[in-house]
Amino acid sequence: MRYSKTILTTVIVALVFSVTGCGDSFFTRPPEGELTADNFYNSEQDLRMATGALYNQVWFDWNDKASFVIGDARAGNMWSTDQGYSQFIEFSVTSENPRLNEAWRSLYLAINQSNLVIQNIRQQAAGDIPEEAVNQAIAEARFIRGYAYTYLGQLWGPAPIVTNTPRLIDQPDRRRNRRADVFQFAINDFEFAAEHLPPSAEEAGRVTEWSAKGMLARTYWTLATFNGMDQQYLDQARSYSREVITQSGMSLRDNYGDLFLLSEEETNNTQEALFALQWTYEGNTWGTQNTTQAYWAASSDLTGFADGWGGGTGVQGWVIEAFGENTNSESFDYSQNYPAFQGEAGDARRTETFMMNGDQYPELLPNGYTYSLDDPSGAYSGNATSLKKYVIGPPSVNDGRVGEMRTGIDTYMLRLSEIYLTYAQTFVAEGGGSTSNSDALQYYNMVRQRAGLDSDQDGTLTRDEVFMEKWRELAFEGQCWFMLVRWHEYQPEAAKDFIRAQRRGYSVSYNSSAEILVSEPDDYQSLDVPDNPDDRANNVFLLQYPEQDLLQNDLMTEDPVEYDFSEQRADS
Repeated sequence: MRYSKTILTTVIVALVFSVTGCGDSFFTRPPEGELTADNFYNSEQDLRMATGALYNQVWFDWNDKASFVIGDARAGNMWSTDQGYSQFIEFSVTSENPRLNEAWRSLYLAINQSNLVIQNIRQQAAGDIPEEAVNQAIAEARFIRGYAYTYLGQLWGPAPIVTNTPRLIDQPDRRRNRRADVFQFAINDFEFAAEHLPPSAEEAGRVTEWSAKGMLARTYWTLATFNGMDQQYLDQARSYSREVITQSGMSLRDNYGDLFLLSEEETNNTQEALFALQWTYEGNTWGTQNTTQAYWAASSDLTGFADGWGGGTGVQGWVIEAFGENTNSESFDYSQNYPAFQGEAGDARRTETFMMNGDQYPELLPNGYTYSLDDPSGAYSGNATSLKKYVIGPPSVNDGRVGEMRTGIDTYMLRLSEIYLTYAQTFVAEGGGSTSNSDALQYYNMVRQRAGLDSDQDGTLTRDEVFMEKWRELAFEGQCWFMLVRWHEYQPEAAKDFIRAQRRGYSVSYNSSAEILVSEPDDYQSLDVPDNPDDRANNVFLLQYPEQDLLQNDLMTEDPVEYDFSEQRADS
């Protein structure tokens, strides 16, 4: 699945409002006086162009850094020498943190651009465009908008719900709406999208009916965790999961590693991508490319350019054991002290997620690439691990389709394997922490088998087993922190114990025998995991609101209010 280059390089021209400015507020209010020609929406192709940027540029700030510092650094997967990342790892993020601001800004940029597309299609689409095509374009925009709101609801809780973006020019101050209403708003958008999107993409990379139903499954699972595993939400999450699994015709890719490479064809999304951001390495427009390789590649040798700044980034020690590798831990045995962390040897996802000494990647350089110690015969003091996902190599092994800080590999936002595991989780939750349901076992085992692991042999799944399987499957795809937020909602002490057991900040290196060595630094301090419900600054499970929006929106500090859903019906 992939967009044609024509759409990717012309979407900016097709926008009804400019989306390039960040504005004074991270609400990203639309600039005045930048309407395009009134006669733009004359054809179905015009509608497709209008929705094109919803798959890339509006998400750039999220994808560039915010996604992985929130989704993985904050989750405890990542260590980094970058202090901006360390704030997320150590739960010391301030309201001025640039990654925090970029996340908030990008989500509202996606929301506001979706609102503009919806409004202008409603008002300006030519009368001879079939109603089905009009509703489909609106459904795409509502899907994107709903997706952004699910992130706001999980990360910040109460948040302003905006449907009429131009109104922000005259009425910029908005009160926050209740968290429950933020989620219900997203569900309404996904339900509309499920009704009006086609079952298969007419143009590669577009969302479909199954994308919307997949997000309904994720969102209802989230609501189940937020509401004491209420049976109605579990039933909805299970129903939508099963519908996607059994009726979409989608399947898991045979080789896990192929998910994160450009193929030789013009497509790099796969049959298990329910929603993926679409990027291009071409052109000079900033914000239409995937920059992840620039930050994660171990060196410039892997990119072919001056980027490749991943030398100061790797994985925490517990992650190594979670993927089935042994560590020679001097002061803490992760698996003995926290058995759920122990993975299984031979997990194919390990080498595709992060690199360790001796790992070989024939696809990353013309003559292959081996991640090795500087001096295997002596103690190693360099980077013990390096990230692999979304690192695809230089132009020479990608048919030239790589540039400096630019690749065209798509970013997964929702994959089929997540739906398999969510389906299994609903049975585990219903069973009070375990299940022997044959369907749950089947789809859980399909994910394991694709990773090269044996099927579950005892016929029973536990909460820890499915949770950690999902964690390994989605690590460094920006999803793990959301898993912890959901867990904390229904088992707060267990979620906090999990975080404490990670021993974030332990050093990872190699000893003189080239064995991984995880040890406690001399100045190590146990991580505090406060979750004060009345004090956002002392609740690690809710992000602080960006300082600039607090200063410019006087109503942001007021108590959240109930949302009037007639606005959603009227404006979209």
